[in-house]
Amino acid sequence: MHDVNSDLGRLLDTGAEIIESDTNTQRDFQSGNIVLLKSGSVPMTVDKVNETGLLQCIWMTPGGELHHSLFNPDLLELASENEQHVNQQQLRLLDLKLNLKKLEGFQTELQKKVINLASPQSRMPRKVT
Repeated sequence: MHDVNSDLGRLLDTGAEIIESDTNTQRDFQSGNIVLLKSGSVPMTVDKVNETGLLQCIWMTPGGELHHSLFNPDLLELASENEQHVNQQQLRLLDLKLNLKKLEGFQTELQKKVINLASPQSRMPRKVT
């Protein structure tokens, strides 16, 4: 005769091992890991794991703003290598866009100086006092 109770006990033990294993992998995040919310998000970098086990994550918006927040590790998963590569490419693109904006600002200031130098008022001799 088949012992249902022993089967149930084995299932519960196996289920506990699976849950424990899953929990352990979620708790093994380290500083520098690239993670995503399980529900979907931009890639984030784990900055540190605080004393309560929450993860301090940082990320940048497409506008170049740096954000940070604490997350329960059960809500996060490690990003795949492909997602990490895409994140690196996005960060490079973001860096290029920010540098372009700086250059455009520098160009505008330079144009203003050139216009001031070329204006008739700038050619007039100044009185020495």
